[in-house]
Amino acid sequence: MHKGKAFMCISPLPKEMFSVIKGVKLNLVFFSLCKLN
Repeated sequence: MHKGKAFMCISPLPKEMFSVIKGVKLNLVFFSLCKLN
């Protein structure tokens, strides 16, 4: 965990990619919930 955080602090690219992946995952989760309801 600490290694990943240090790497993200050094390079801005992985941080942005992490945000994008997080957003996509959240969207998929909400979409699944809406489909279930």
